[in-house]
Amino acid sequence: MSKDDNVQPQQTFGFYDWEIIYSYTRADALRDGELVAAGPALLEQAGFRWPLAYTHSAFEGCINWTGTDSHTARTHEIRQARELVLLTAPNRAIRMHTNPDDNTLPFSVRVTPRTGHALEQQQVTLYAVFGPGDEGELVITVLFDLTEL
Repeated sequence: MSKDDNVQPQQTFGFYDWEIIYSYTRADALRDGELVAAGPALLEQAGFRWPLAYTHSAFEGCINWTGTDSHTARTHEIRQARELVLLTAPNRAIRMHTNPDDNTLPFSVRVTPRTGHALEQQQVTLYAVFGPGDEGELVITVLFDLTEL
């Protein structure tokens, strides 16, 4: 028996001796625009200690706002204010959350639609998903729909 017989295979990402042929990281998704990082100053203002990003659809549907949107919706809103409102809702839900084993937290927020079809704010349910980032750190991702996972 040689000394190499006692060597255990090195574990990589939970798989032994498997060759990884493709990976798409959170950093890749942020760079590609599939995820949009929340502004650090707004995260701090809303009381978050961890990085948070929105899926593209959550960002476009609930946060992004332009001058054209103000004209179409017949109301003036500021993107940073919309984002702060959105960040406040999951922060409140996190504080009330009682199941430490559940990494997905639904929360509701009222937003003015960008389409201009409704003049009143509409209640939208979003999901905050807690998980490891590229380096194993805690990160939060806000989704419009759980199918975006």
